[in-house]
Amino acid sequence: MATTPIRSQNVQQAGRMKKDESFLGKLGGTLVRKKKAREVSDLQEEGKNAINAPLSPTPTDIHPEDTMLEENEERTMIEPHSKEEAKFKELVKVLIDWINDVLVEERIIVKTLEEDLYDGQVLQKLLAIHTKNMVAILHLLVALAMHFRAPIRLPEHVSVQVVVVRKREGILQTSHVTEEFTSTTD
Repeated sequence: MATTPIRSQNVQQAGRMKKDESFLGKLGGTLVRKKKAREVSDLQEEGKNAINAPLSPTPTDIHPEDTMLEENEERTMIEPHSKEEAKFKELVKVLIDWINDVLVEERIIVKTLEEDLYDGQVLQKLLAIHTKNMVAILHLLVALAMHFRAPIRLPEHVSVQVVVVRKREGILQTSHVTEEFTSTTD
């Protein structure tokens, strides 16, 4: 008979644990459902934005660091529509392929010029540059390819529209300039 009360205590504790587990289970289930509902609404919002995005005008890529200018300092940025032009894309592809061919023995693979050439480690093998200025990077690479007579054919007459941001008297001023990367090649 001494064993009976212990069993009943164990049964009672097991019943409490089941109640606790079911309560926690319900609470956890509620939290999971709320999280899933939030994910669904976020996904729906993202879908709406994706559908409406092509209809809205594309703003110029201006990063916060590009607006932090010293007096009379300039920054240049390629306008988004210029980045989509076929000749520009061809130029970037040819240059990336050339860099990858030259640096294959170094086990270096360049995928995007801005990101992969930013810190200068890749360019250190070719020369060097230390800003994420795509205009400067492209001018440097075209000059390097021409100077070293790289066995590539650069597309002719590649130019882009560039936004020049200059700070004068504490005010940011912008202008648009055509930047030519290549002309005719012999």
